[in-house]
Amino acid sequence: MEENKFVIKSIDDFVVPLQEAFGYEIVWPEDFYYELFPEGEFQIKGEFQKLKYNGIALEILPKDKTKRYTITDDHDTIFDLLKSPNFVIISPISYIGKTRSSKNARCFYALCIEVDNILINKNGLEGLNNLVYQIENNILPKPTYLVCSGNGVHLYYQFEKPLFLFPKVVERLQNYKRWLTRKIWNRYVTTSYNEKDVQYESLFQGFRMVGGVTKRLKERTVAFKVGEKVSVDYMNSFLPTTPTSKNKNAVSQWETLFIPKT
Repeated sequence: MEENKFVIKSIDDFVVPLQEAFGYEIVWPEDFYYELFPEGEFQIKGEFQKLKYNGIALEILPKDKTKRYTITDDHDTIFDLLKSPNFVIISPISYIGKTRSSKNARCFYALCIEVDNILINKNGLEGLNNLVYQIENNILPKPTYLVCSGNGVHLYYQFEKPLFLFPKVVERLQNYKRWLTRKIWNRYVTTSYNEKDVQYESLFQGFRMVGGVTKRLKERTVAFKVGEKVSVDYMNSFLPTTPTSKNKNAVSQWETLFIPKT
């Protein structure tokens, strides 16, 4: 059998087929974050506004040092960080205060799923082709954005309206994210489809900034517009219509997958 010599050489291995084969359009980083965090959503710099919160970015500096930034309504911080040569992490979440902790999280703008170890064979990035096929044929929910992060992709499901992170909502979103991660990490998309290899991430996980540097440092992540903003009903429509069994425990677990409206 001929050895597969195809390896990911650059982010263009993702970008070119997404543009040419699938016809997705690139979204510039500034536009991406204005869509994710619309004007009027965050506090105005230097002013306190009740029931208005802010985003938080984390820059990973040399020697494992970090620097925290507050993202206000003018997005000036985002524009500055796009010039950074360092890794920058942003969660699609708003916070009260200056600490990027789960207890300070207030509004949830998008569910983001990271997919690594994309299947590669003699045809190239076969896993990417299969992922798009599953998205376009309603096997998987259609994300609002697909971000090429270097060696993998991030799927952003942006909600039509941000969800307030009440304890019950957090629990359900976490359960849903775990369920959807398992569904996306299938044998046709990633080589890490075995349960022990699937990367289940926290609801509050930060993701590499769109337009920020990748692991190769010379490249920057690229976002594509794939679909529209999603509703809670749309996301829930992909869940199993009935519990896997009539066992009370199975019924209870099935019920806790459904994202509640806020």
